[in-house]
Amino acid sequence: FDATEIAFNPIWAKASNVSYIHVGFKPLMMLRKGDTLSIDLPGFEFPPAVDNVTVKWPHLDDKQTFEAWHPGAAALVVTMPVDVRAYTTCSIFIPSSNGAKLPYVGVRRNDPVLKISTTAADGPAPPTSIIKSQPVGSFTDSTRLRFSVEGFGEGRVGSLVSIWVYFRPQMAMQSGDHVTLK
Repeated sequence: FDATEIAFNPIWAKASNVSYIHVGFKPLMMLRKGDTLSIDLPGFEFPPAVDNVTVKWPHLDDKQTFEAWHPGAAALVVTMPVDVRAYTTCSIFIPSSNGAKLPYVGVRRNDPVLKISTTAADGPAPPTSIIKSQPVGSFTDSTRLRFSVEGFGEGRVGSLVSIWVYFRPQMAMQSGDHVTLK
């Protein structure tokens, strides 16, 4: 696959919130009607009663299909509704009405755990990381905690200390946004 990306509703995209999911991709092989795509979405959740997810295909005049959500694998398995030539820009839109919740830990920018694969007869592709992912509620690996005693260096057991929290958000933050420490 080429040009793979995943995005969410920019207004409601917060960790644990319901959002739409948009997946864009360009297959390097022909995808035939009946071939399956698997989109790995670890940490995402759909309501327990949801087995079939409504999917719209914007590049196919918003054709609508019902696809299988596999909660144990955290994967949406999509069956191609028509033949699609190699190098065709494709997109899948999963409306928020399906109740898809973003991971409670957020989504890192260009998160390597989000993957796409296919069983295409013209060239199966193993799970490959989606190249571009919208960051949501993520500080990646930038968080750091430090304790210090003013003017005396590092904190010691039983002493009063200052607590320093360092982080670099991977998503846009606005004035008035809250950061919660637990």
